[in-house]
Amino acid sequence: MAIRVTCTCGTNLRFRNEDAHKNMSCPQCGAIISPPSAESVQAPPPSTLVQPSSIQLEAPVGTKFKLSDLKIRPPTGEGKARRRYLRLVNRGLALHYVTPFTFWAGTACGVLASVLALNATLYEWDEVADAAVFTFRVSGVLLLLTGILALWATVQCLFSSSAVGRVFLLTSSGLLLTGCVSATVLTVSAVYGPTLFGVGVALLFVGWLAWMLFLRELAPLLHREEIAEGAGQRIWAGLRTLIVSPLALGVVGALIGMMAWQPGLITFIPATLVGALAAAAYHLGNFDSITAYVLAPTGILAAVEYLNFIGGLRLLLERRN
Repeated sequence: MAIRVTCTCGTNLRFRNEDAHKNMSCPQCGAIISPPSAESVQAPPPSTLVQPSSIQLEAPVGTKFKLSDLKIRPPTGEGKARRRYLRLVNRGLALHYVTPFTFWAGTACGVLASVLALNATLYEWDEVADAAVFTFRVSGVLLLLTGILALWATVQCLFSSSAVGRVFLLTSSGLLLTGCVSATVLTVSAVYGPTLFGVGVALLFVGWLAWMLFLRELAPLLHREEIAEGAGQRIWAGLRTLIVSPLALGVVGALIGMMAWQPGLITFIPATLVGALAAAAYHLGNFDSITAYVLAPTGILAAVEYLNFIGGLRLLLERRN
């Protein structure tokens, strides 16, 4: 015995009695329909009888049903717009598979260039000054690439009629655009290299923070509160890495520069003191391996954790579509 149902879009559908009370999808508009079974229906009041053009049951004469047995979700236009919007978010997230690595690489190059510029100024090394200019330009290129990819991901989500967290998207777009301008100037001219580098990194990072706050707004839409929790964890991990990584690289670079300027300083720095500081940093950072300890200042660990978060979110979005 089969059940015939007319969807809100006008498509005539036919279901088996075994599919009763299951969520079935209309192939035309995507509406979710839960057809009733011929055995479970009851006679409705005369005012709620369904017209034969809406629902037809291939059942023996005398079979009765009521309108409440047919469950059709609200108009499909809103659902289709939401699915299109989630597809745009999914595409934007795909661009963030690249941005963590370009950002941290640009940051590392900028820190190295700043150290070289400082040593060139203190010790009057002309060759080092030329290397600093080149490294600043490499940093500018990497940061500019990061800003362009992140900005494109943000903008395509912003111009959707179903966008949530529009304030965060607007904030992120403005900050990323300004960061791209700073990175462009750094690429062309390294006269104010350390200043342009610091401003560019700060703007791009704060723009990313606004993007993460936007992703937190997706949690109610997807009915998954773990999205907000995961985004919050990634924000704190990014902040810690941005503070620790440039500081550690800068200190190491400055020490190397001092030792290159005055090799005799090597004898004044006891190896036991260096080992004690390294051991203290290892335990304070709560690292689970030497590899994680060595890679922590590079930002690679934070980037990998962010990729895992992005991958899980994209998988959830694909299932919703």
